[in-house]
Amino acid sequence: MKKQLIEKVLLPIKKAGYNAYFVGGCVRDFLSGIKPHDYDICTTATPQQLHSIFGKFSNISKNSEVFGVSMPLININGKLEEIEIATLRRDLTKGRHPEIQYTSSLEEDASRRDFTINALYEDCDGNILDPTCFGLNDIETKTLRFIGNPESRILEDPLRIFRYVRFLSEKGYNKATVSFENGVPVNEANVIADIVLKYGTNFLYKEISKERQLKEIIKIFNGKFLSKEILNLMFRFGILHQIGFEKYFIEMQNCEQSKTWHSEGNVLNHTMLVFEQAANMDHDYIDIIAALLHDVGKPAAGATNGKRDGIPIVHNHDAIGAPIAYDICKNMGLSNEDCNTIKWLVENHMLAHRISETKSKYKVWKLVSHPLFNRLLKLSIADSNGSISLKESETMDLCEFIKESWVKDLVGKPMPKRLVNGDDFIQKGITPSPFFKKALEVAYKLQIDQELSKDVIISNVLYIAKGK
Repeated sequence: MKKQLIEKVLLPIKKAGYNAYFVGGCVRDFLSGIKPHDYDICTTATPQQLHSIFGKFSNISKNSEVFGVSMPLININGKLEEIEIATLRRDLTKGRHPEIQYTSSLEEDASRRDFTINALYEDCDGNILDPTCFGLNDIETKTLRFIGNPESRILEDPLRIFRYVRFLSEKGYNKATVSFENGVPVNEANVIADIVLKYGTNFLYKEISKERQLKEIIKIFNGKFLSKEILNLMFRFGILHQIGFEKYFIEMQNCEQSKTWHSEGNVLNHTMLVFEQAANMDHDYIDIIAALLHDVGKPAAGATNGKRDGIPIVHNHDAIGAPIAYDICKNMGLSNEDCNTIKWLVENHMLAHRISETKSKYKVWKLVSHPLFNRLLKLSIADSNGSISLKESETMDLCEFIKESWVKDLVGKPMPKRLVNGDDFIQKGITPSPFFKKALEVAYKLQIDQELSKDVIISNVLYIAKGK
């Protein structure tokens, strides 16, 4: 792809007397040893001049050229592709949609970008140009630094705060320091936190759509360098407030737990440890959100059940927390599938701890054959490792339980076809009713746990129903 872009885009522009460069993420990733997934191109040629170089343009190029972005159609691997080419420009006004002016200066073009690592340019011959004089060094030292004044960069586009956190989580960059004119180094994270405090999240984030926020949050939570420190930054920067987590975190912080089972302290302390365990595993955003919300129902459960010895009684917190988790995820803008997945994980995370108590093959098989079982297993491991107990558990750990020979044979194995269905009850003269669902479940349980024949199962279910 890169070679073809050089031959079919950069070189024709250069031959016409203008400069053309790869810029931004593709240069940054290449220098970091990461294969770029797309290529941004910029040039000193104006949109009008590009029309004299390339013959065909996308239908939307006319609209995008108002903002200095042309889209010629280039044959890449036998297919016409829209290639975005941005004319170098400088901002005449501030904000997300500033008035611009074309320029031939890389320094002016670089000054409008977000971070020094994203203001690197590569020409046709592979030469790297670093107009800010910080980009190359910052990539080498894993330093994340705003270009120029952080407050100006953030006010131009507050989503850059989300992107700052995302680069820490996704790329493993360190929390940077910036040197001001007086030469005193200041921690950049503190600078951002002060800006958020100064302007408030309602002002800073009001024009950022929920979709754009969610896109960045998913990337943050997917990051292989995600850590408790990064989550703390999300709190300090008001990002957790934006996605509706902050309120529940405060409730969890105020919900004490029994020191016998949770000597790590309140629910939030425990949640942070579980989050840290989940972040250290192979994970995605669903695993992380489930870890953050698995005990979200404890404060509400304590308010309902009361206290014992001054400690909230949190029985049934899994069932109480599941709909709360669903609502939080829905408010974030997650898909229905993601919301239901996280709801199921929250609803069943205690079952994962209790399942070893049962000898019911049906219950165990139903759990370990569930398509979300592997996610539940990861949550269970994180939950167990995130608990500091003063008393040895009386139940077997799920990881140990699934190593039991009879359980191991069931993991990932589809459950057998049901012997009894609704038609069988209808043939016995029973009118379809809400009873059917429960009866069919009892029938299936008898089939698996007791390995009864179809006729005996039906007789047993009808006998049970008659007794009730």
